[in-house]
Amino acid sequence: PFGAFGDPLMDWYSFDMTNNPRVAKIVYLDKHHDEYDSYIVGCSSANGYSTELLNKYLGARFYNLFAYGCDMYDIGATARYAIEEYHPKNLVVNLGVTEASEYNVDSDDGMNDLHYKVDGSSPLIFYKGFALKNYKYIAAKLRDRRSDTWLPQKFDVFLPSSGEYDKRARDVEHIGALPKYFEDNPDFQRTTLPPPKNSLLYTRECVETLREIKDLCDENDVNVYFIFPPLLRSQLNGYSPDELADYMTALASAVDFWDFSDTTISDDPRYFYDATHFRNAVGDMMLARIFNDDEVYRPDDFGEFVTADNVDEHVRRFYTSHSVIEHTAKLPVLLYHHIADTGDPDTFTPVELFESHMKTLHDAGYTPVSFREVVDYVYRGTPLPEKPVCITFDDGYLSNYTEAFPVLKRYGFKATIFAIGTTVGQSEHYKDTEFPITPHFNWDQAREMRDSGLINIESHTYDMHQHPEYDSPNPRESVLALPGESEEDYLAAVTADYNLMRDALLQELGHPSEILAYPKGAFDTRSEALFRSLGIKVTLGVQPGVNELVMGLPQC
Repeated sequence: PFGAFGDPLMDWYSFDMTNNPRVAKIVYLDKHHDEYDSYIVGCSSANGYSTELLNKYLGARFYNLFAYGCDMYDIGATARYAIEEYHPKNLVVNLGVTEASEYNVDSDDGMNDLHYKVDGSSPLIFYKGFALKNYKYIAAKLRDRRSDTWLPQKFDVFLPSSGEYDKRARDVEHIGALPKYFEDNPDFQRTTLPPPKNSLLYTRECVETLREIKDLCDENDVNVYFIFPPLLRSQLNGYSPDELADYMTALASAVDFWDFSDTTISDDPRYFYDATHFRNAVGDMMLARIFNDDEVYRPDDFGEFVTADNVDEHVRRFYTSHSVIEHTAKLPVLLYHHIADTGDPDTFTPVELFESHMKTLHDAGYTPVSFREVVDYVYRGTPLPEKPVCITFDDGYLSNYTEAFPVLKRYGFKATIFAIGTTVGQSEHYKDTEFPITPHFNWDQAREMRDSGLINIESHTYDMHQHPEYDSPNPRESVLALPGESEEDYLAAVTADYNLMRDALLQELGHPSEILAYPKGAFDTRSEALFRSLGIKVTLGVQPGVNELVMGLPQC
């Protein structure tokens, strides 16, 4: 269960790494190190550096060797082993304040032990110790295997092939207004977190270890990056500015490093999973800053390359004052369906009323925007107008073309129509039945609206908005799993439907599917994670309220 003896029977390294990443990752790399040429070392916050992005920026094949709860002794030993045994091209070393608060701490539960190959201890004592510890976890491993799912659970939180945490579930948690975030995460409401028990007492050991890593990299022609990640303001407040300045000055005496510790990010808890771990999206910002990728948003005050020559000026500026940068926007999203004077009372809006809505928006100074502009705001920091709004239509009714489109053209308003793939162009009957249907526009009409530059056609799924009275037996009314459906069948069904709609939009309109309105507004964590993995950047439900967008956080 710790991976100390390999995992020939179950090959479940995610479980092993969850129990002890220090040991299980080394055993995993004993078999797979030829697949990698670069490594990340550090404590758990080092998970925030994307191996995929680093591979892109450096033309490399990274593996993340981070381990939770490790101190600079563990980091130094792991870096030394990776350099001497794996001969990497690149090494990323994560720094921080907690790395100077403890050094070479022992544990007796097996969770934090280093592999004997890494710390040079006795292999006999190592294997004997894990043989005696195993009995506590074998039953749990057998039990948990039977309840394993596509999404991570508390017993398998790692992606063995990259060494990263599996954040698929955490990274689709919706993030909106700050008061709601505080409500959902009450620990963030504290203005000051107490510093670790031994606050920065091991600065000397930390600095000496960093110098050893740097010297070893120089001797072995390894390209090394030292990075100090963002700290939440409440964590920074646990230290005095002078204490932090002295620590930074000591670090700079040993290595040059990128410092992101005190920026606008520090003042907004939404950029953090918890009090000591920045979100993966923030890691993307950091790497974009280091490698000058202007396609990824980051604040203007984000990150500085610190050396012995500029550290004094750097700490005077960073740890005595900080700037506040506006990085949020309010976004109402309006939902319409059928624009007609009669129809289903739940889904039709009279033509005259719709036009009065558009006039009201115009007179109040609102600017309708597309969801691609929303994506550019969040992912790249591209400004939105002062009062943005999104106008949307679900299902793809013909009245969107005959009634709404002319009104939108008169005002020059942008809008998004979420069409159902199977009903595009159906004007008389629902699919292949005899049931009458409210007419839907066809692809030629969709192209005309698209060519106006005002209307985007996006996905309301291809055929996951079925009607119980028409699509029996066992209709699929939303993207949620059917009663009794296996997870394997569910994932296959949703993926197949996504591919059909993606191909239809590509063939008919020339663009992929990146925006999805959920049928009936129904979704769950699994559907969110699945659609994100398939390339969807925006999903829409039907909760009332005004959205708050946060630059750099796709979860908003």
